[in-house]
Amino acid sequence: MAKENLQKKRLASQLGILLVLLLLMLSGGSVWAGNHGAGQFHQRGLEENAVLAGPGVFTGDFIEIDGDIEGTVFAVGDEIIIRGNIDGSLFSAGQRIVIEGRVTGTIFSVGEVIQLSGEQEGDVFLVGQTVTLEPGGQVDRDIFAAASSLSLHGEVARDVYGAGERVVLDGLVGGDAHINSEQLTVDEQSVIEGDVIHEGPRQPDIALGAEVRGTVRHTASDAWAMRTSVRQERNWIFISLRLIWSILAALVVWLLVKLIRPDFWIKSVVPVNSRPLSTFGAGLLGLVAIPFISLLLMLTIIGLPMSFILFLLFGVCLYAAKIVLALAAGTLFFRLTGQTEGVREFLALLLGLLLLEILMILPVVGWLIRLLVVVMGLGALLLSARGRGGGGLERVTESSAKRI
Repeated sequence: MAKENLQKKRLASQLGILLVLLLLMLSGGSVWAGNHGAGQFHQRGLEENAVLAGPGVFTGDFIEIDGDIEGTVFAVGDEIIIRGNIDGSLFSAGQRIVIEGRVTGTIFSVGEVIQLSGEQEGDVFLVGQTVTLEPGGQVDRDIFAAASSLSLHGEVARDVYGAGERVVLDGLVGGDAHINSEQLTVDEQSVIEGDVIHEGPRQPDIALGAEVRGTVRHTASDAWAMRTSVRQERNWIFISLRLIWSILAALVVWLLVKLIRPDFWIKSVVPVNSRPLSTFGAGLLGLVAIPFISLLLMLTIIGLPMSFILFLLFGVCLYAAKIVLALAAGTLFFRLTGQTEGVREFLALLLGLLLLEILMILPVVGWLIRLLVVVMGLGALLLSARGRGGGGLERVTESSAKRI
């Protein structure tokens, strides 16, 4: 009896984990609050004068980063305030995001309200309902922003690419301003070194004191045509949004599983590099056989619960397949570049996710890449579940080199 109760508890625990993973995948970037980890992989904040050797992953309802971080930062929460400096890129998603510190890399932020100040040395990608570059804020490269209300009061060293219902330019733009909006206002404090290229239903409102040193070009379009143009001609904004959500969701799932089973992902990657043909065959077989078996089980009352569990496992495995193959691609890259010592799983995964996401949005071969990712990742999970995987990140990189 005790053994049966233990088995039931284990099954309930496993089903709970599967449901959490499924909810994370369906939400595509929902906030994972709570203190489930320690160290640099999961924190709620960083106190002033503290220095963290990144990467840093921060989750919670309220995140406050006052210290400095040397590496890439991922922050997911309701309210995120960053006052410290980040020597790397920043990925953030939340309801309200305030970035006051200096970021040396690229900024990717998605939120309802985004406020940016301080000096930002890389490109900036912002998507939200209200996006503001505060007075005194400085972007040393290009800024890409989409919002219902977009206000740029600071300095942008190069070009501005903006889309929204209402856009206000009230600062210095070192290059051109490409704007798709229903209403564009260029205030009297503005200095545009290049051209103002606007598309929308109304002419841009340029104040008398504003200085546009290039030309002003306006293309008339009604509101519906403007929104269509944004989708078609400025789809980099929406592509960037999907890419950020996808990467953040994958990293949250990776972290959750790693906290429960630290060696799960490393063991799952080994078959991809050591036995690629067997992995492909197992993945192809699983992609066909598992749904077929689940449908057969649904025909019987006794098999209905098992069919549900099998479908749930199948859905989780399909999503996890991308993480497995991304980690394999990242470790392969580090091996090819000769960086075999001290390779961090997080950095390998991040690099692999970026690579796969870019490949999967290509217009012609994107669907083939997606299919290959699913088949190879599913095959790796099936083979590693049978005990054919093992080893650490060093073994993964060594097996990658042998295949090249």
